Amino acid sequence: MRGAVGRGSSLPIGPDDPCGGAARRTIPGCSSLLGGDRVVIPHYDGDGLCGYEIRGPAYRGMARGSRRGLWISVGAGAGDAIVVMESAIDALSHAALHPGVGYGYVATSGAVSQRQLELLRALLDALPSGMRVVVATDADEAGDRMAEQIMALVPPGRAERERPPAKDWNDVLMRKATRVSVPGPGY
Repeated sequence: MRGAVGRGSSLPIGPDDPCGGAARRTIPGCSSLLGGDRVVIPHYDGDGLCGYEIRGPAYRGMARGSRRGLWISVGAGAGDAIVVMESAIDALSHAALHPGVGYGYVATSGAVSQRQLELLRALLDALPSGMRVVVATDADEAGDRMAEQIMALVPPGRAERERPPAKDWNDVLMRKATRVSVPGPGY
């Protein structure tokens, strides 16, 4: 997977991007905010950038002319483990729940296709031999099926399943956030 692992540069977003030039701010190697409450998540394949996923509360889909590949976090091949998720939002939530841990993240944007399994195989084969692979897909039937598919790509004993204690890792983070107590008057 040429150039994808450890990518650290900003995305080439400009007037000719698949989002129609709507991107206003770039977060290096991660995503671009469209304004409001939407986010653009880049997808990569063996040739580089292959598309953008657009997410918001009322919309989720791929930008015009895009193909689903893999979202890959900065430094994904340099940490203690690589964590494979269903969505970049879940990856960001997992990272927030595990601060200071040396994880890199990969996400598929939902159920994994055969093409994405091939991309994952290439990426996982390129990782250092001792690096752990953590499969942290959703806690539902589809997530369990996807976890089995991904774990079959790596040698026995190298991959582990980390099933969230809620539907997905974003739900876990949101539940944790609602349990945080705020000091009352007189604190």
